[in-house]
Amino acid sequence: MNKLLFLIKHYIKKKVISKEFLFANIFLLLCIILLFNIDSIIYKLGGKYKEPINIILKDNAQVKKILEKEIDIIKKTNEDLQINIEESNDDINDIEENIKQ
Repeated sequence: MNKLLFLIKHYIKKKVISKEFLFANIFLLLCIILLFNIDSIIYKLGGKYKEPINIILKDNAQVKKILEKEIDIIKKTNEDLQINIEESNDDINDIEENIKQ
């Protein structure tokens, strides 16, 4: 039994010291770090998802109340999110022109 344990320890030590094992573990560590910090990486590279979202609503079907309830549910899980709803009675073409300006 002692010889078996000695061989197992020797085999594991030999594999752990190998370059492939070290490179693979370093690569996995870097991947895990990148995955946990993906939000900050995207934001620093120009992601603008922390800016407020403005919604212009032409409400012909009376869905504003339903939309506000859904937004409140989303805000409970993500407190940094800012969503603003504006109601407009203008024509759709006029709204699109105002957004472009």
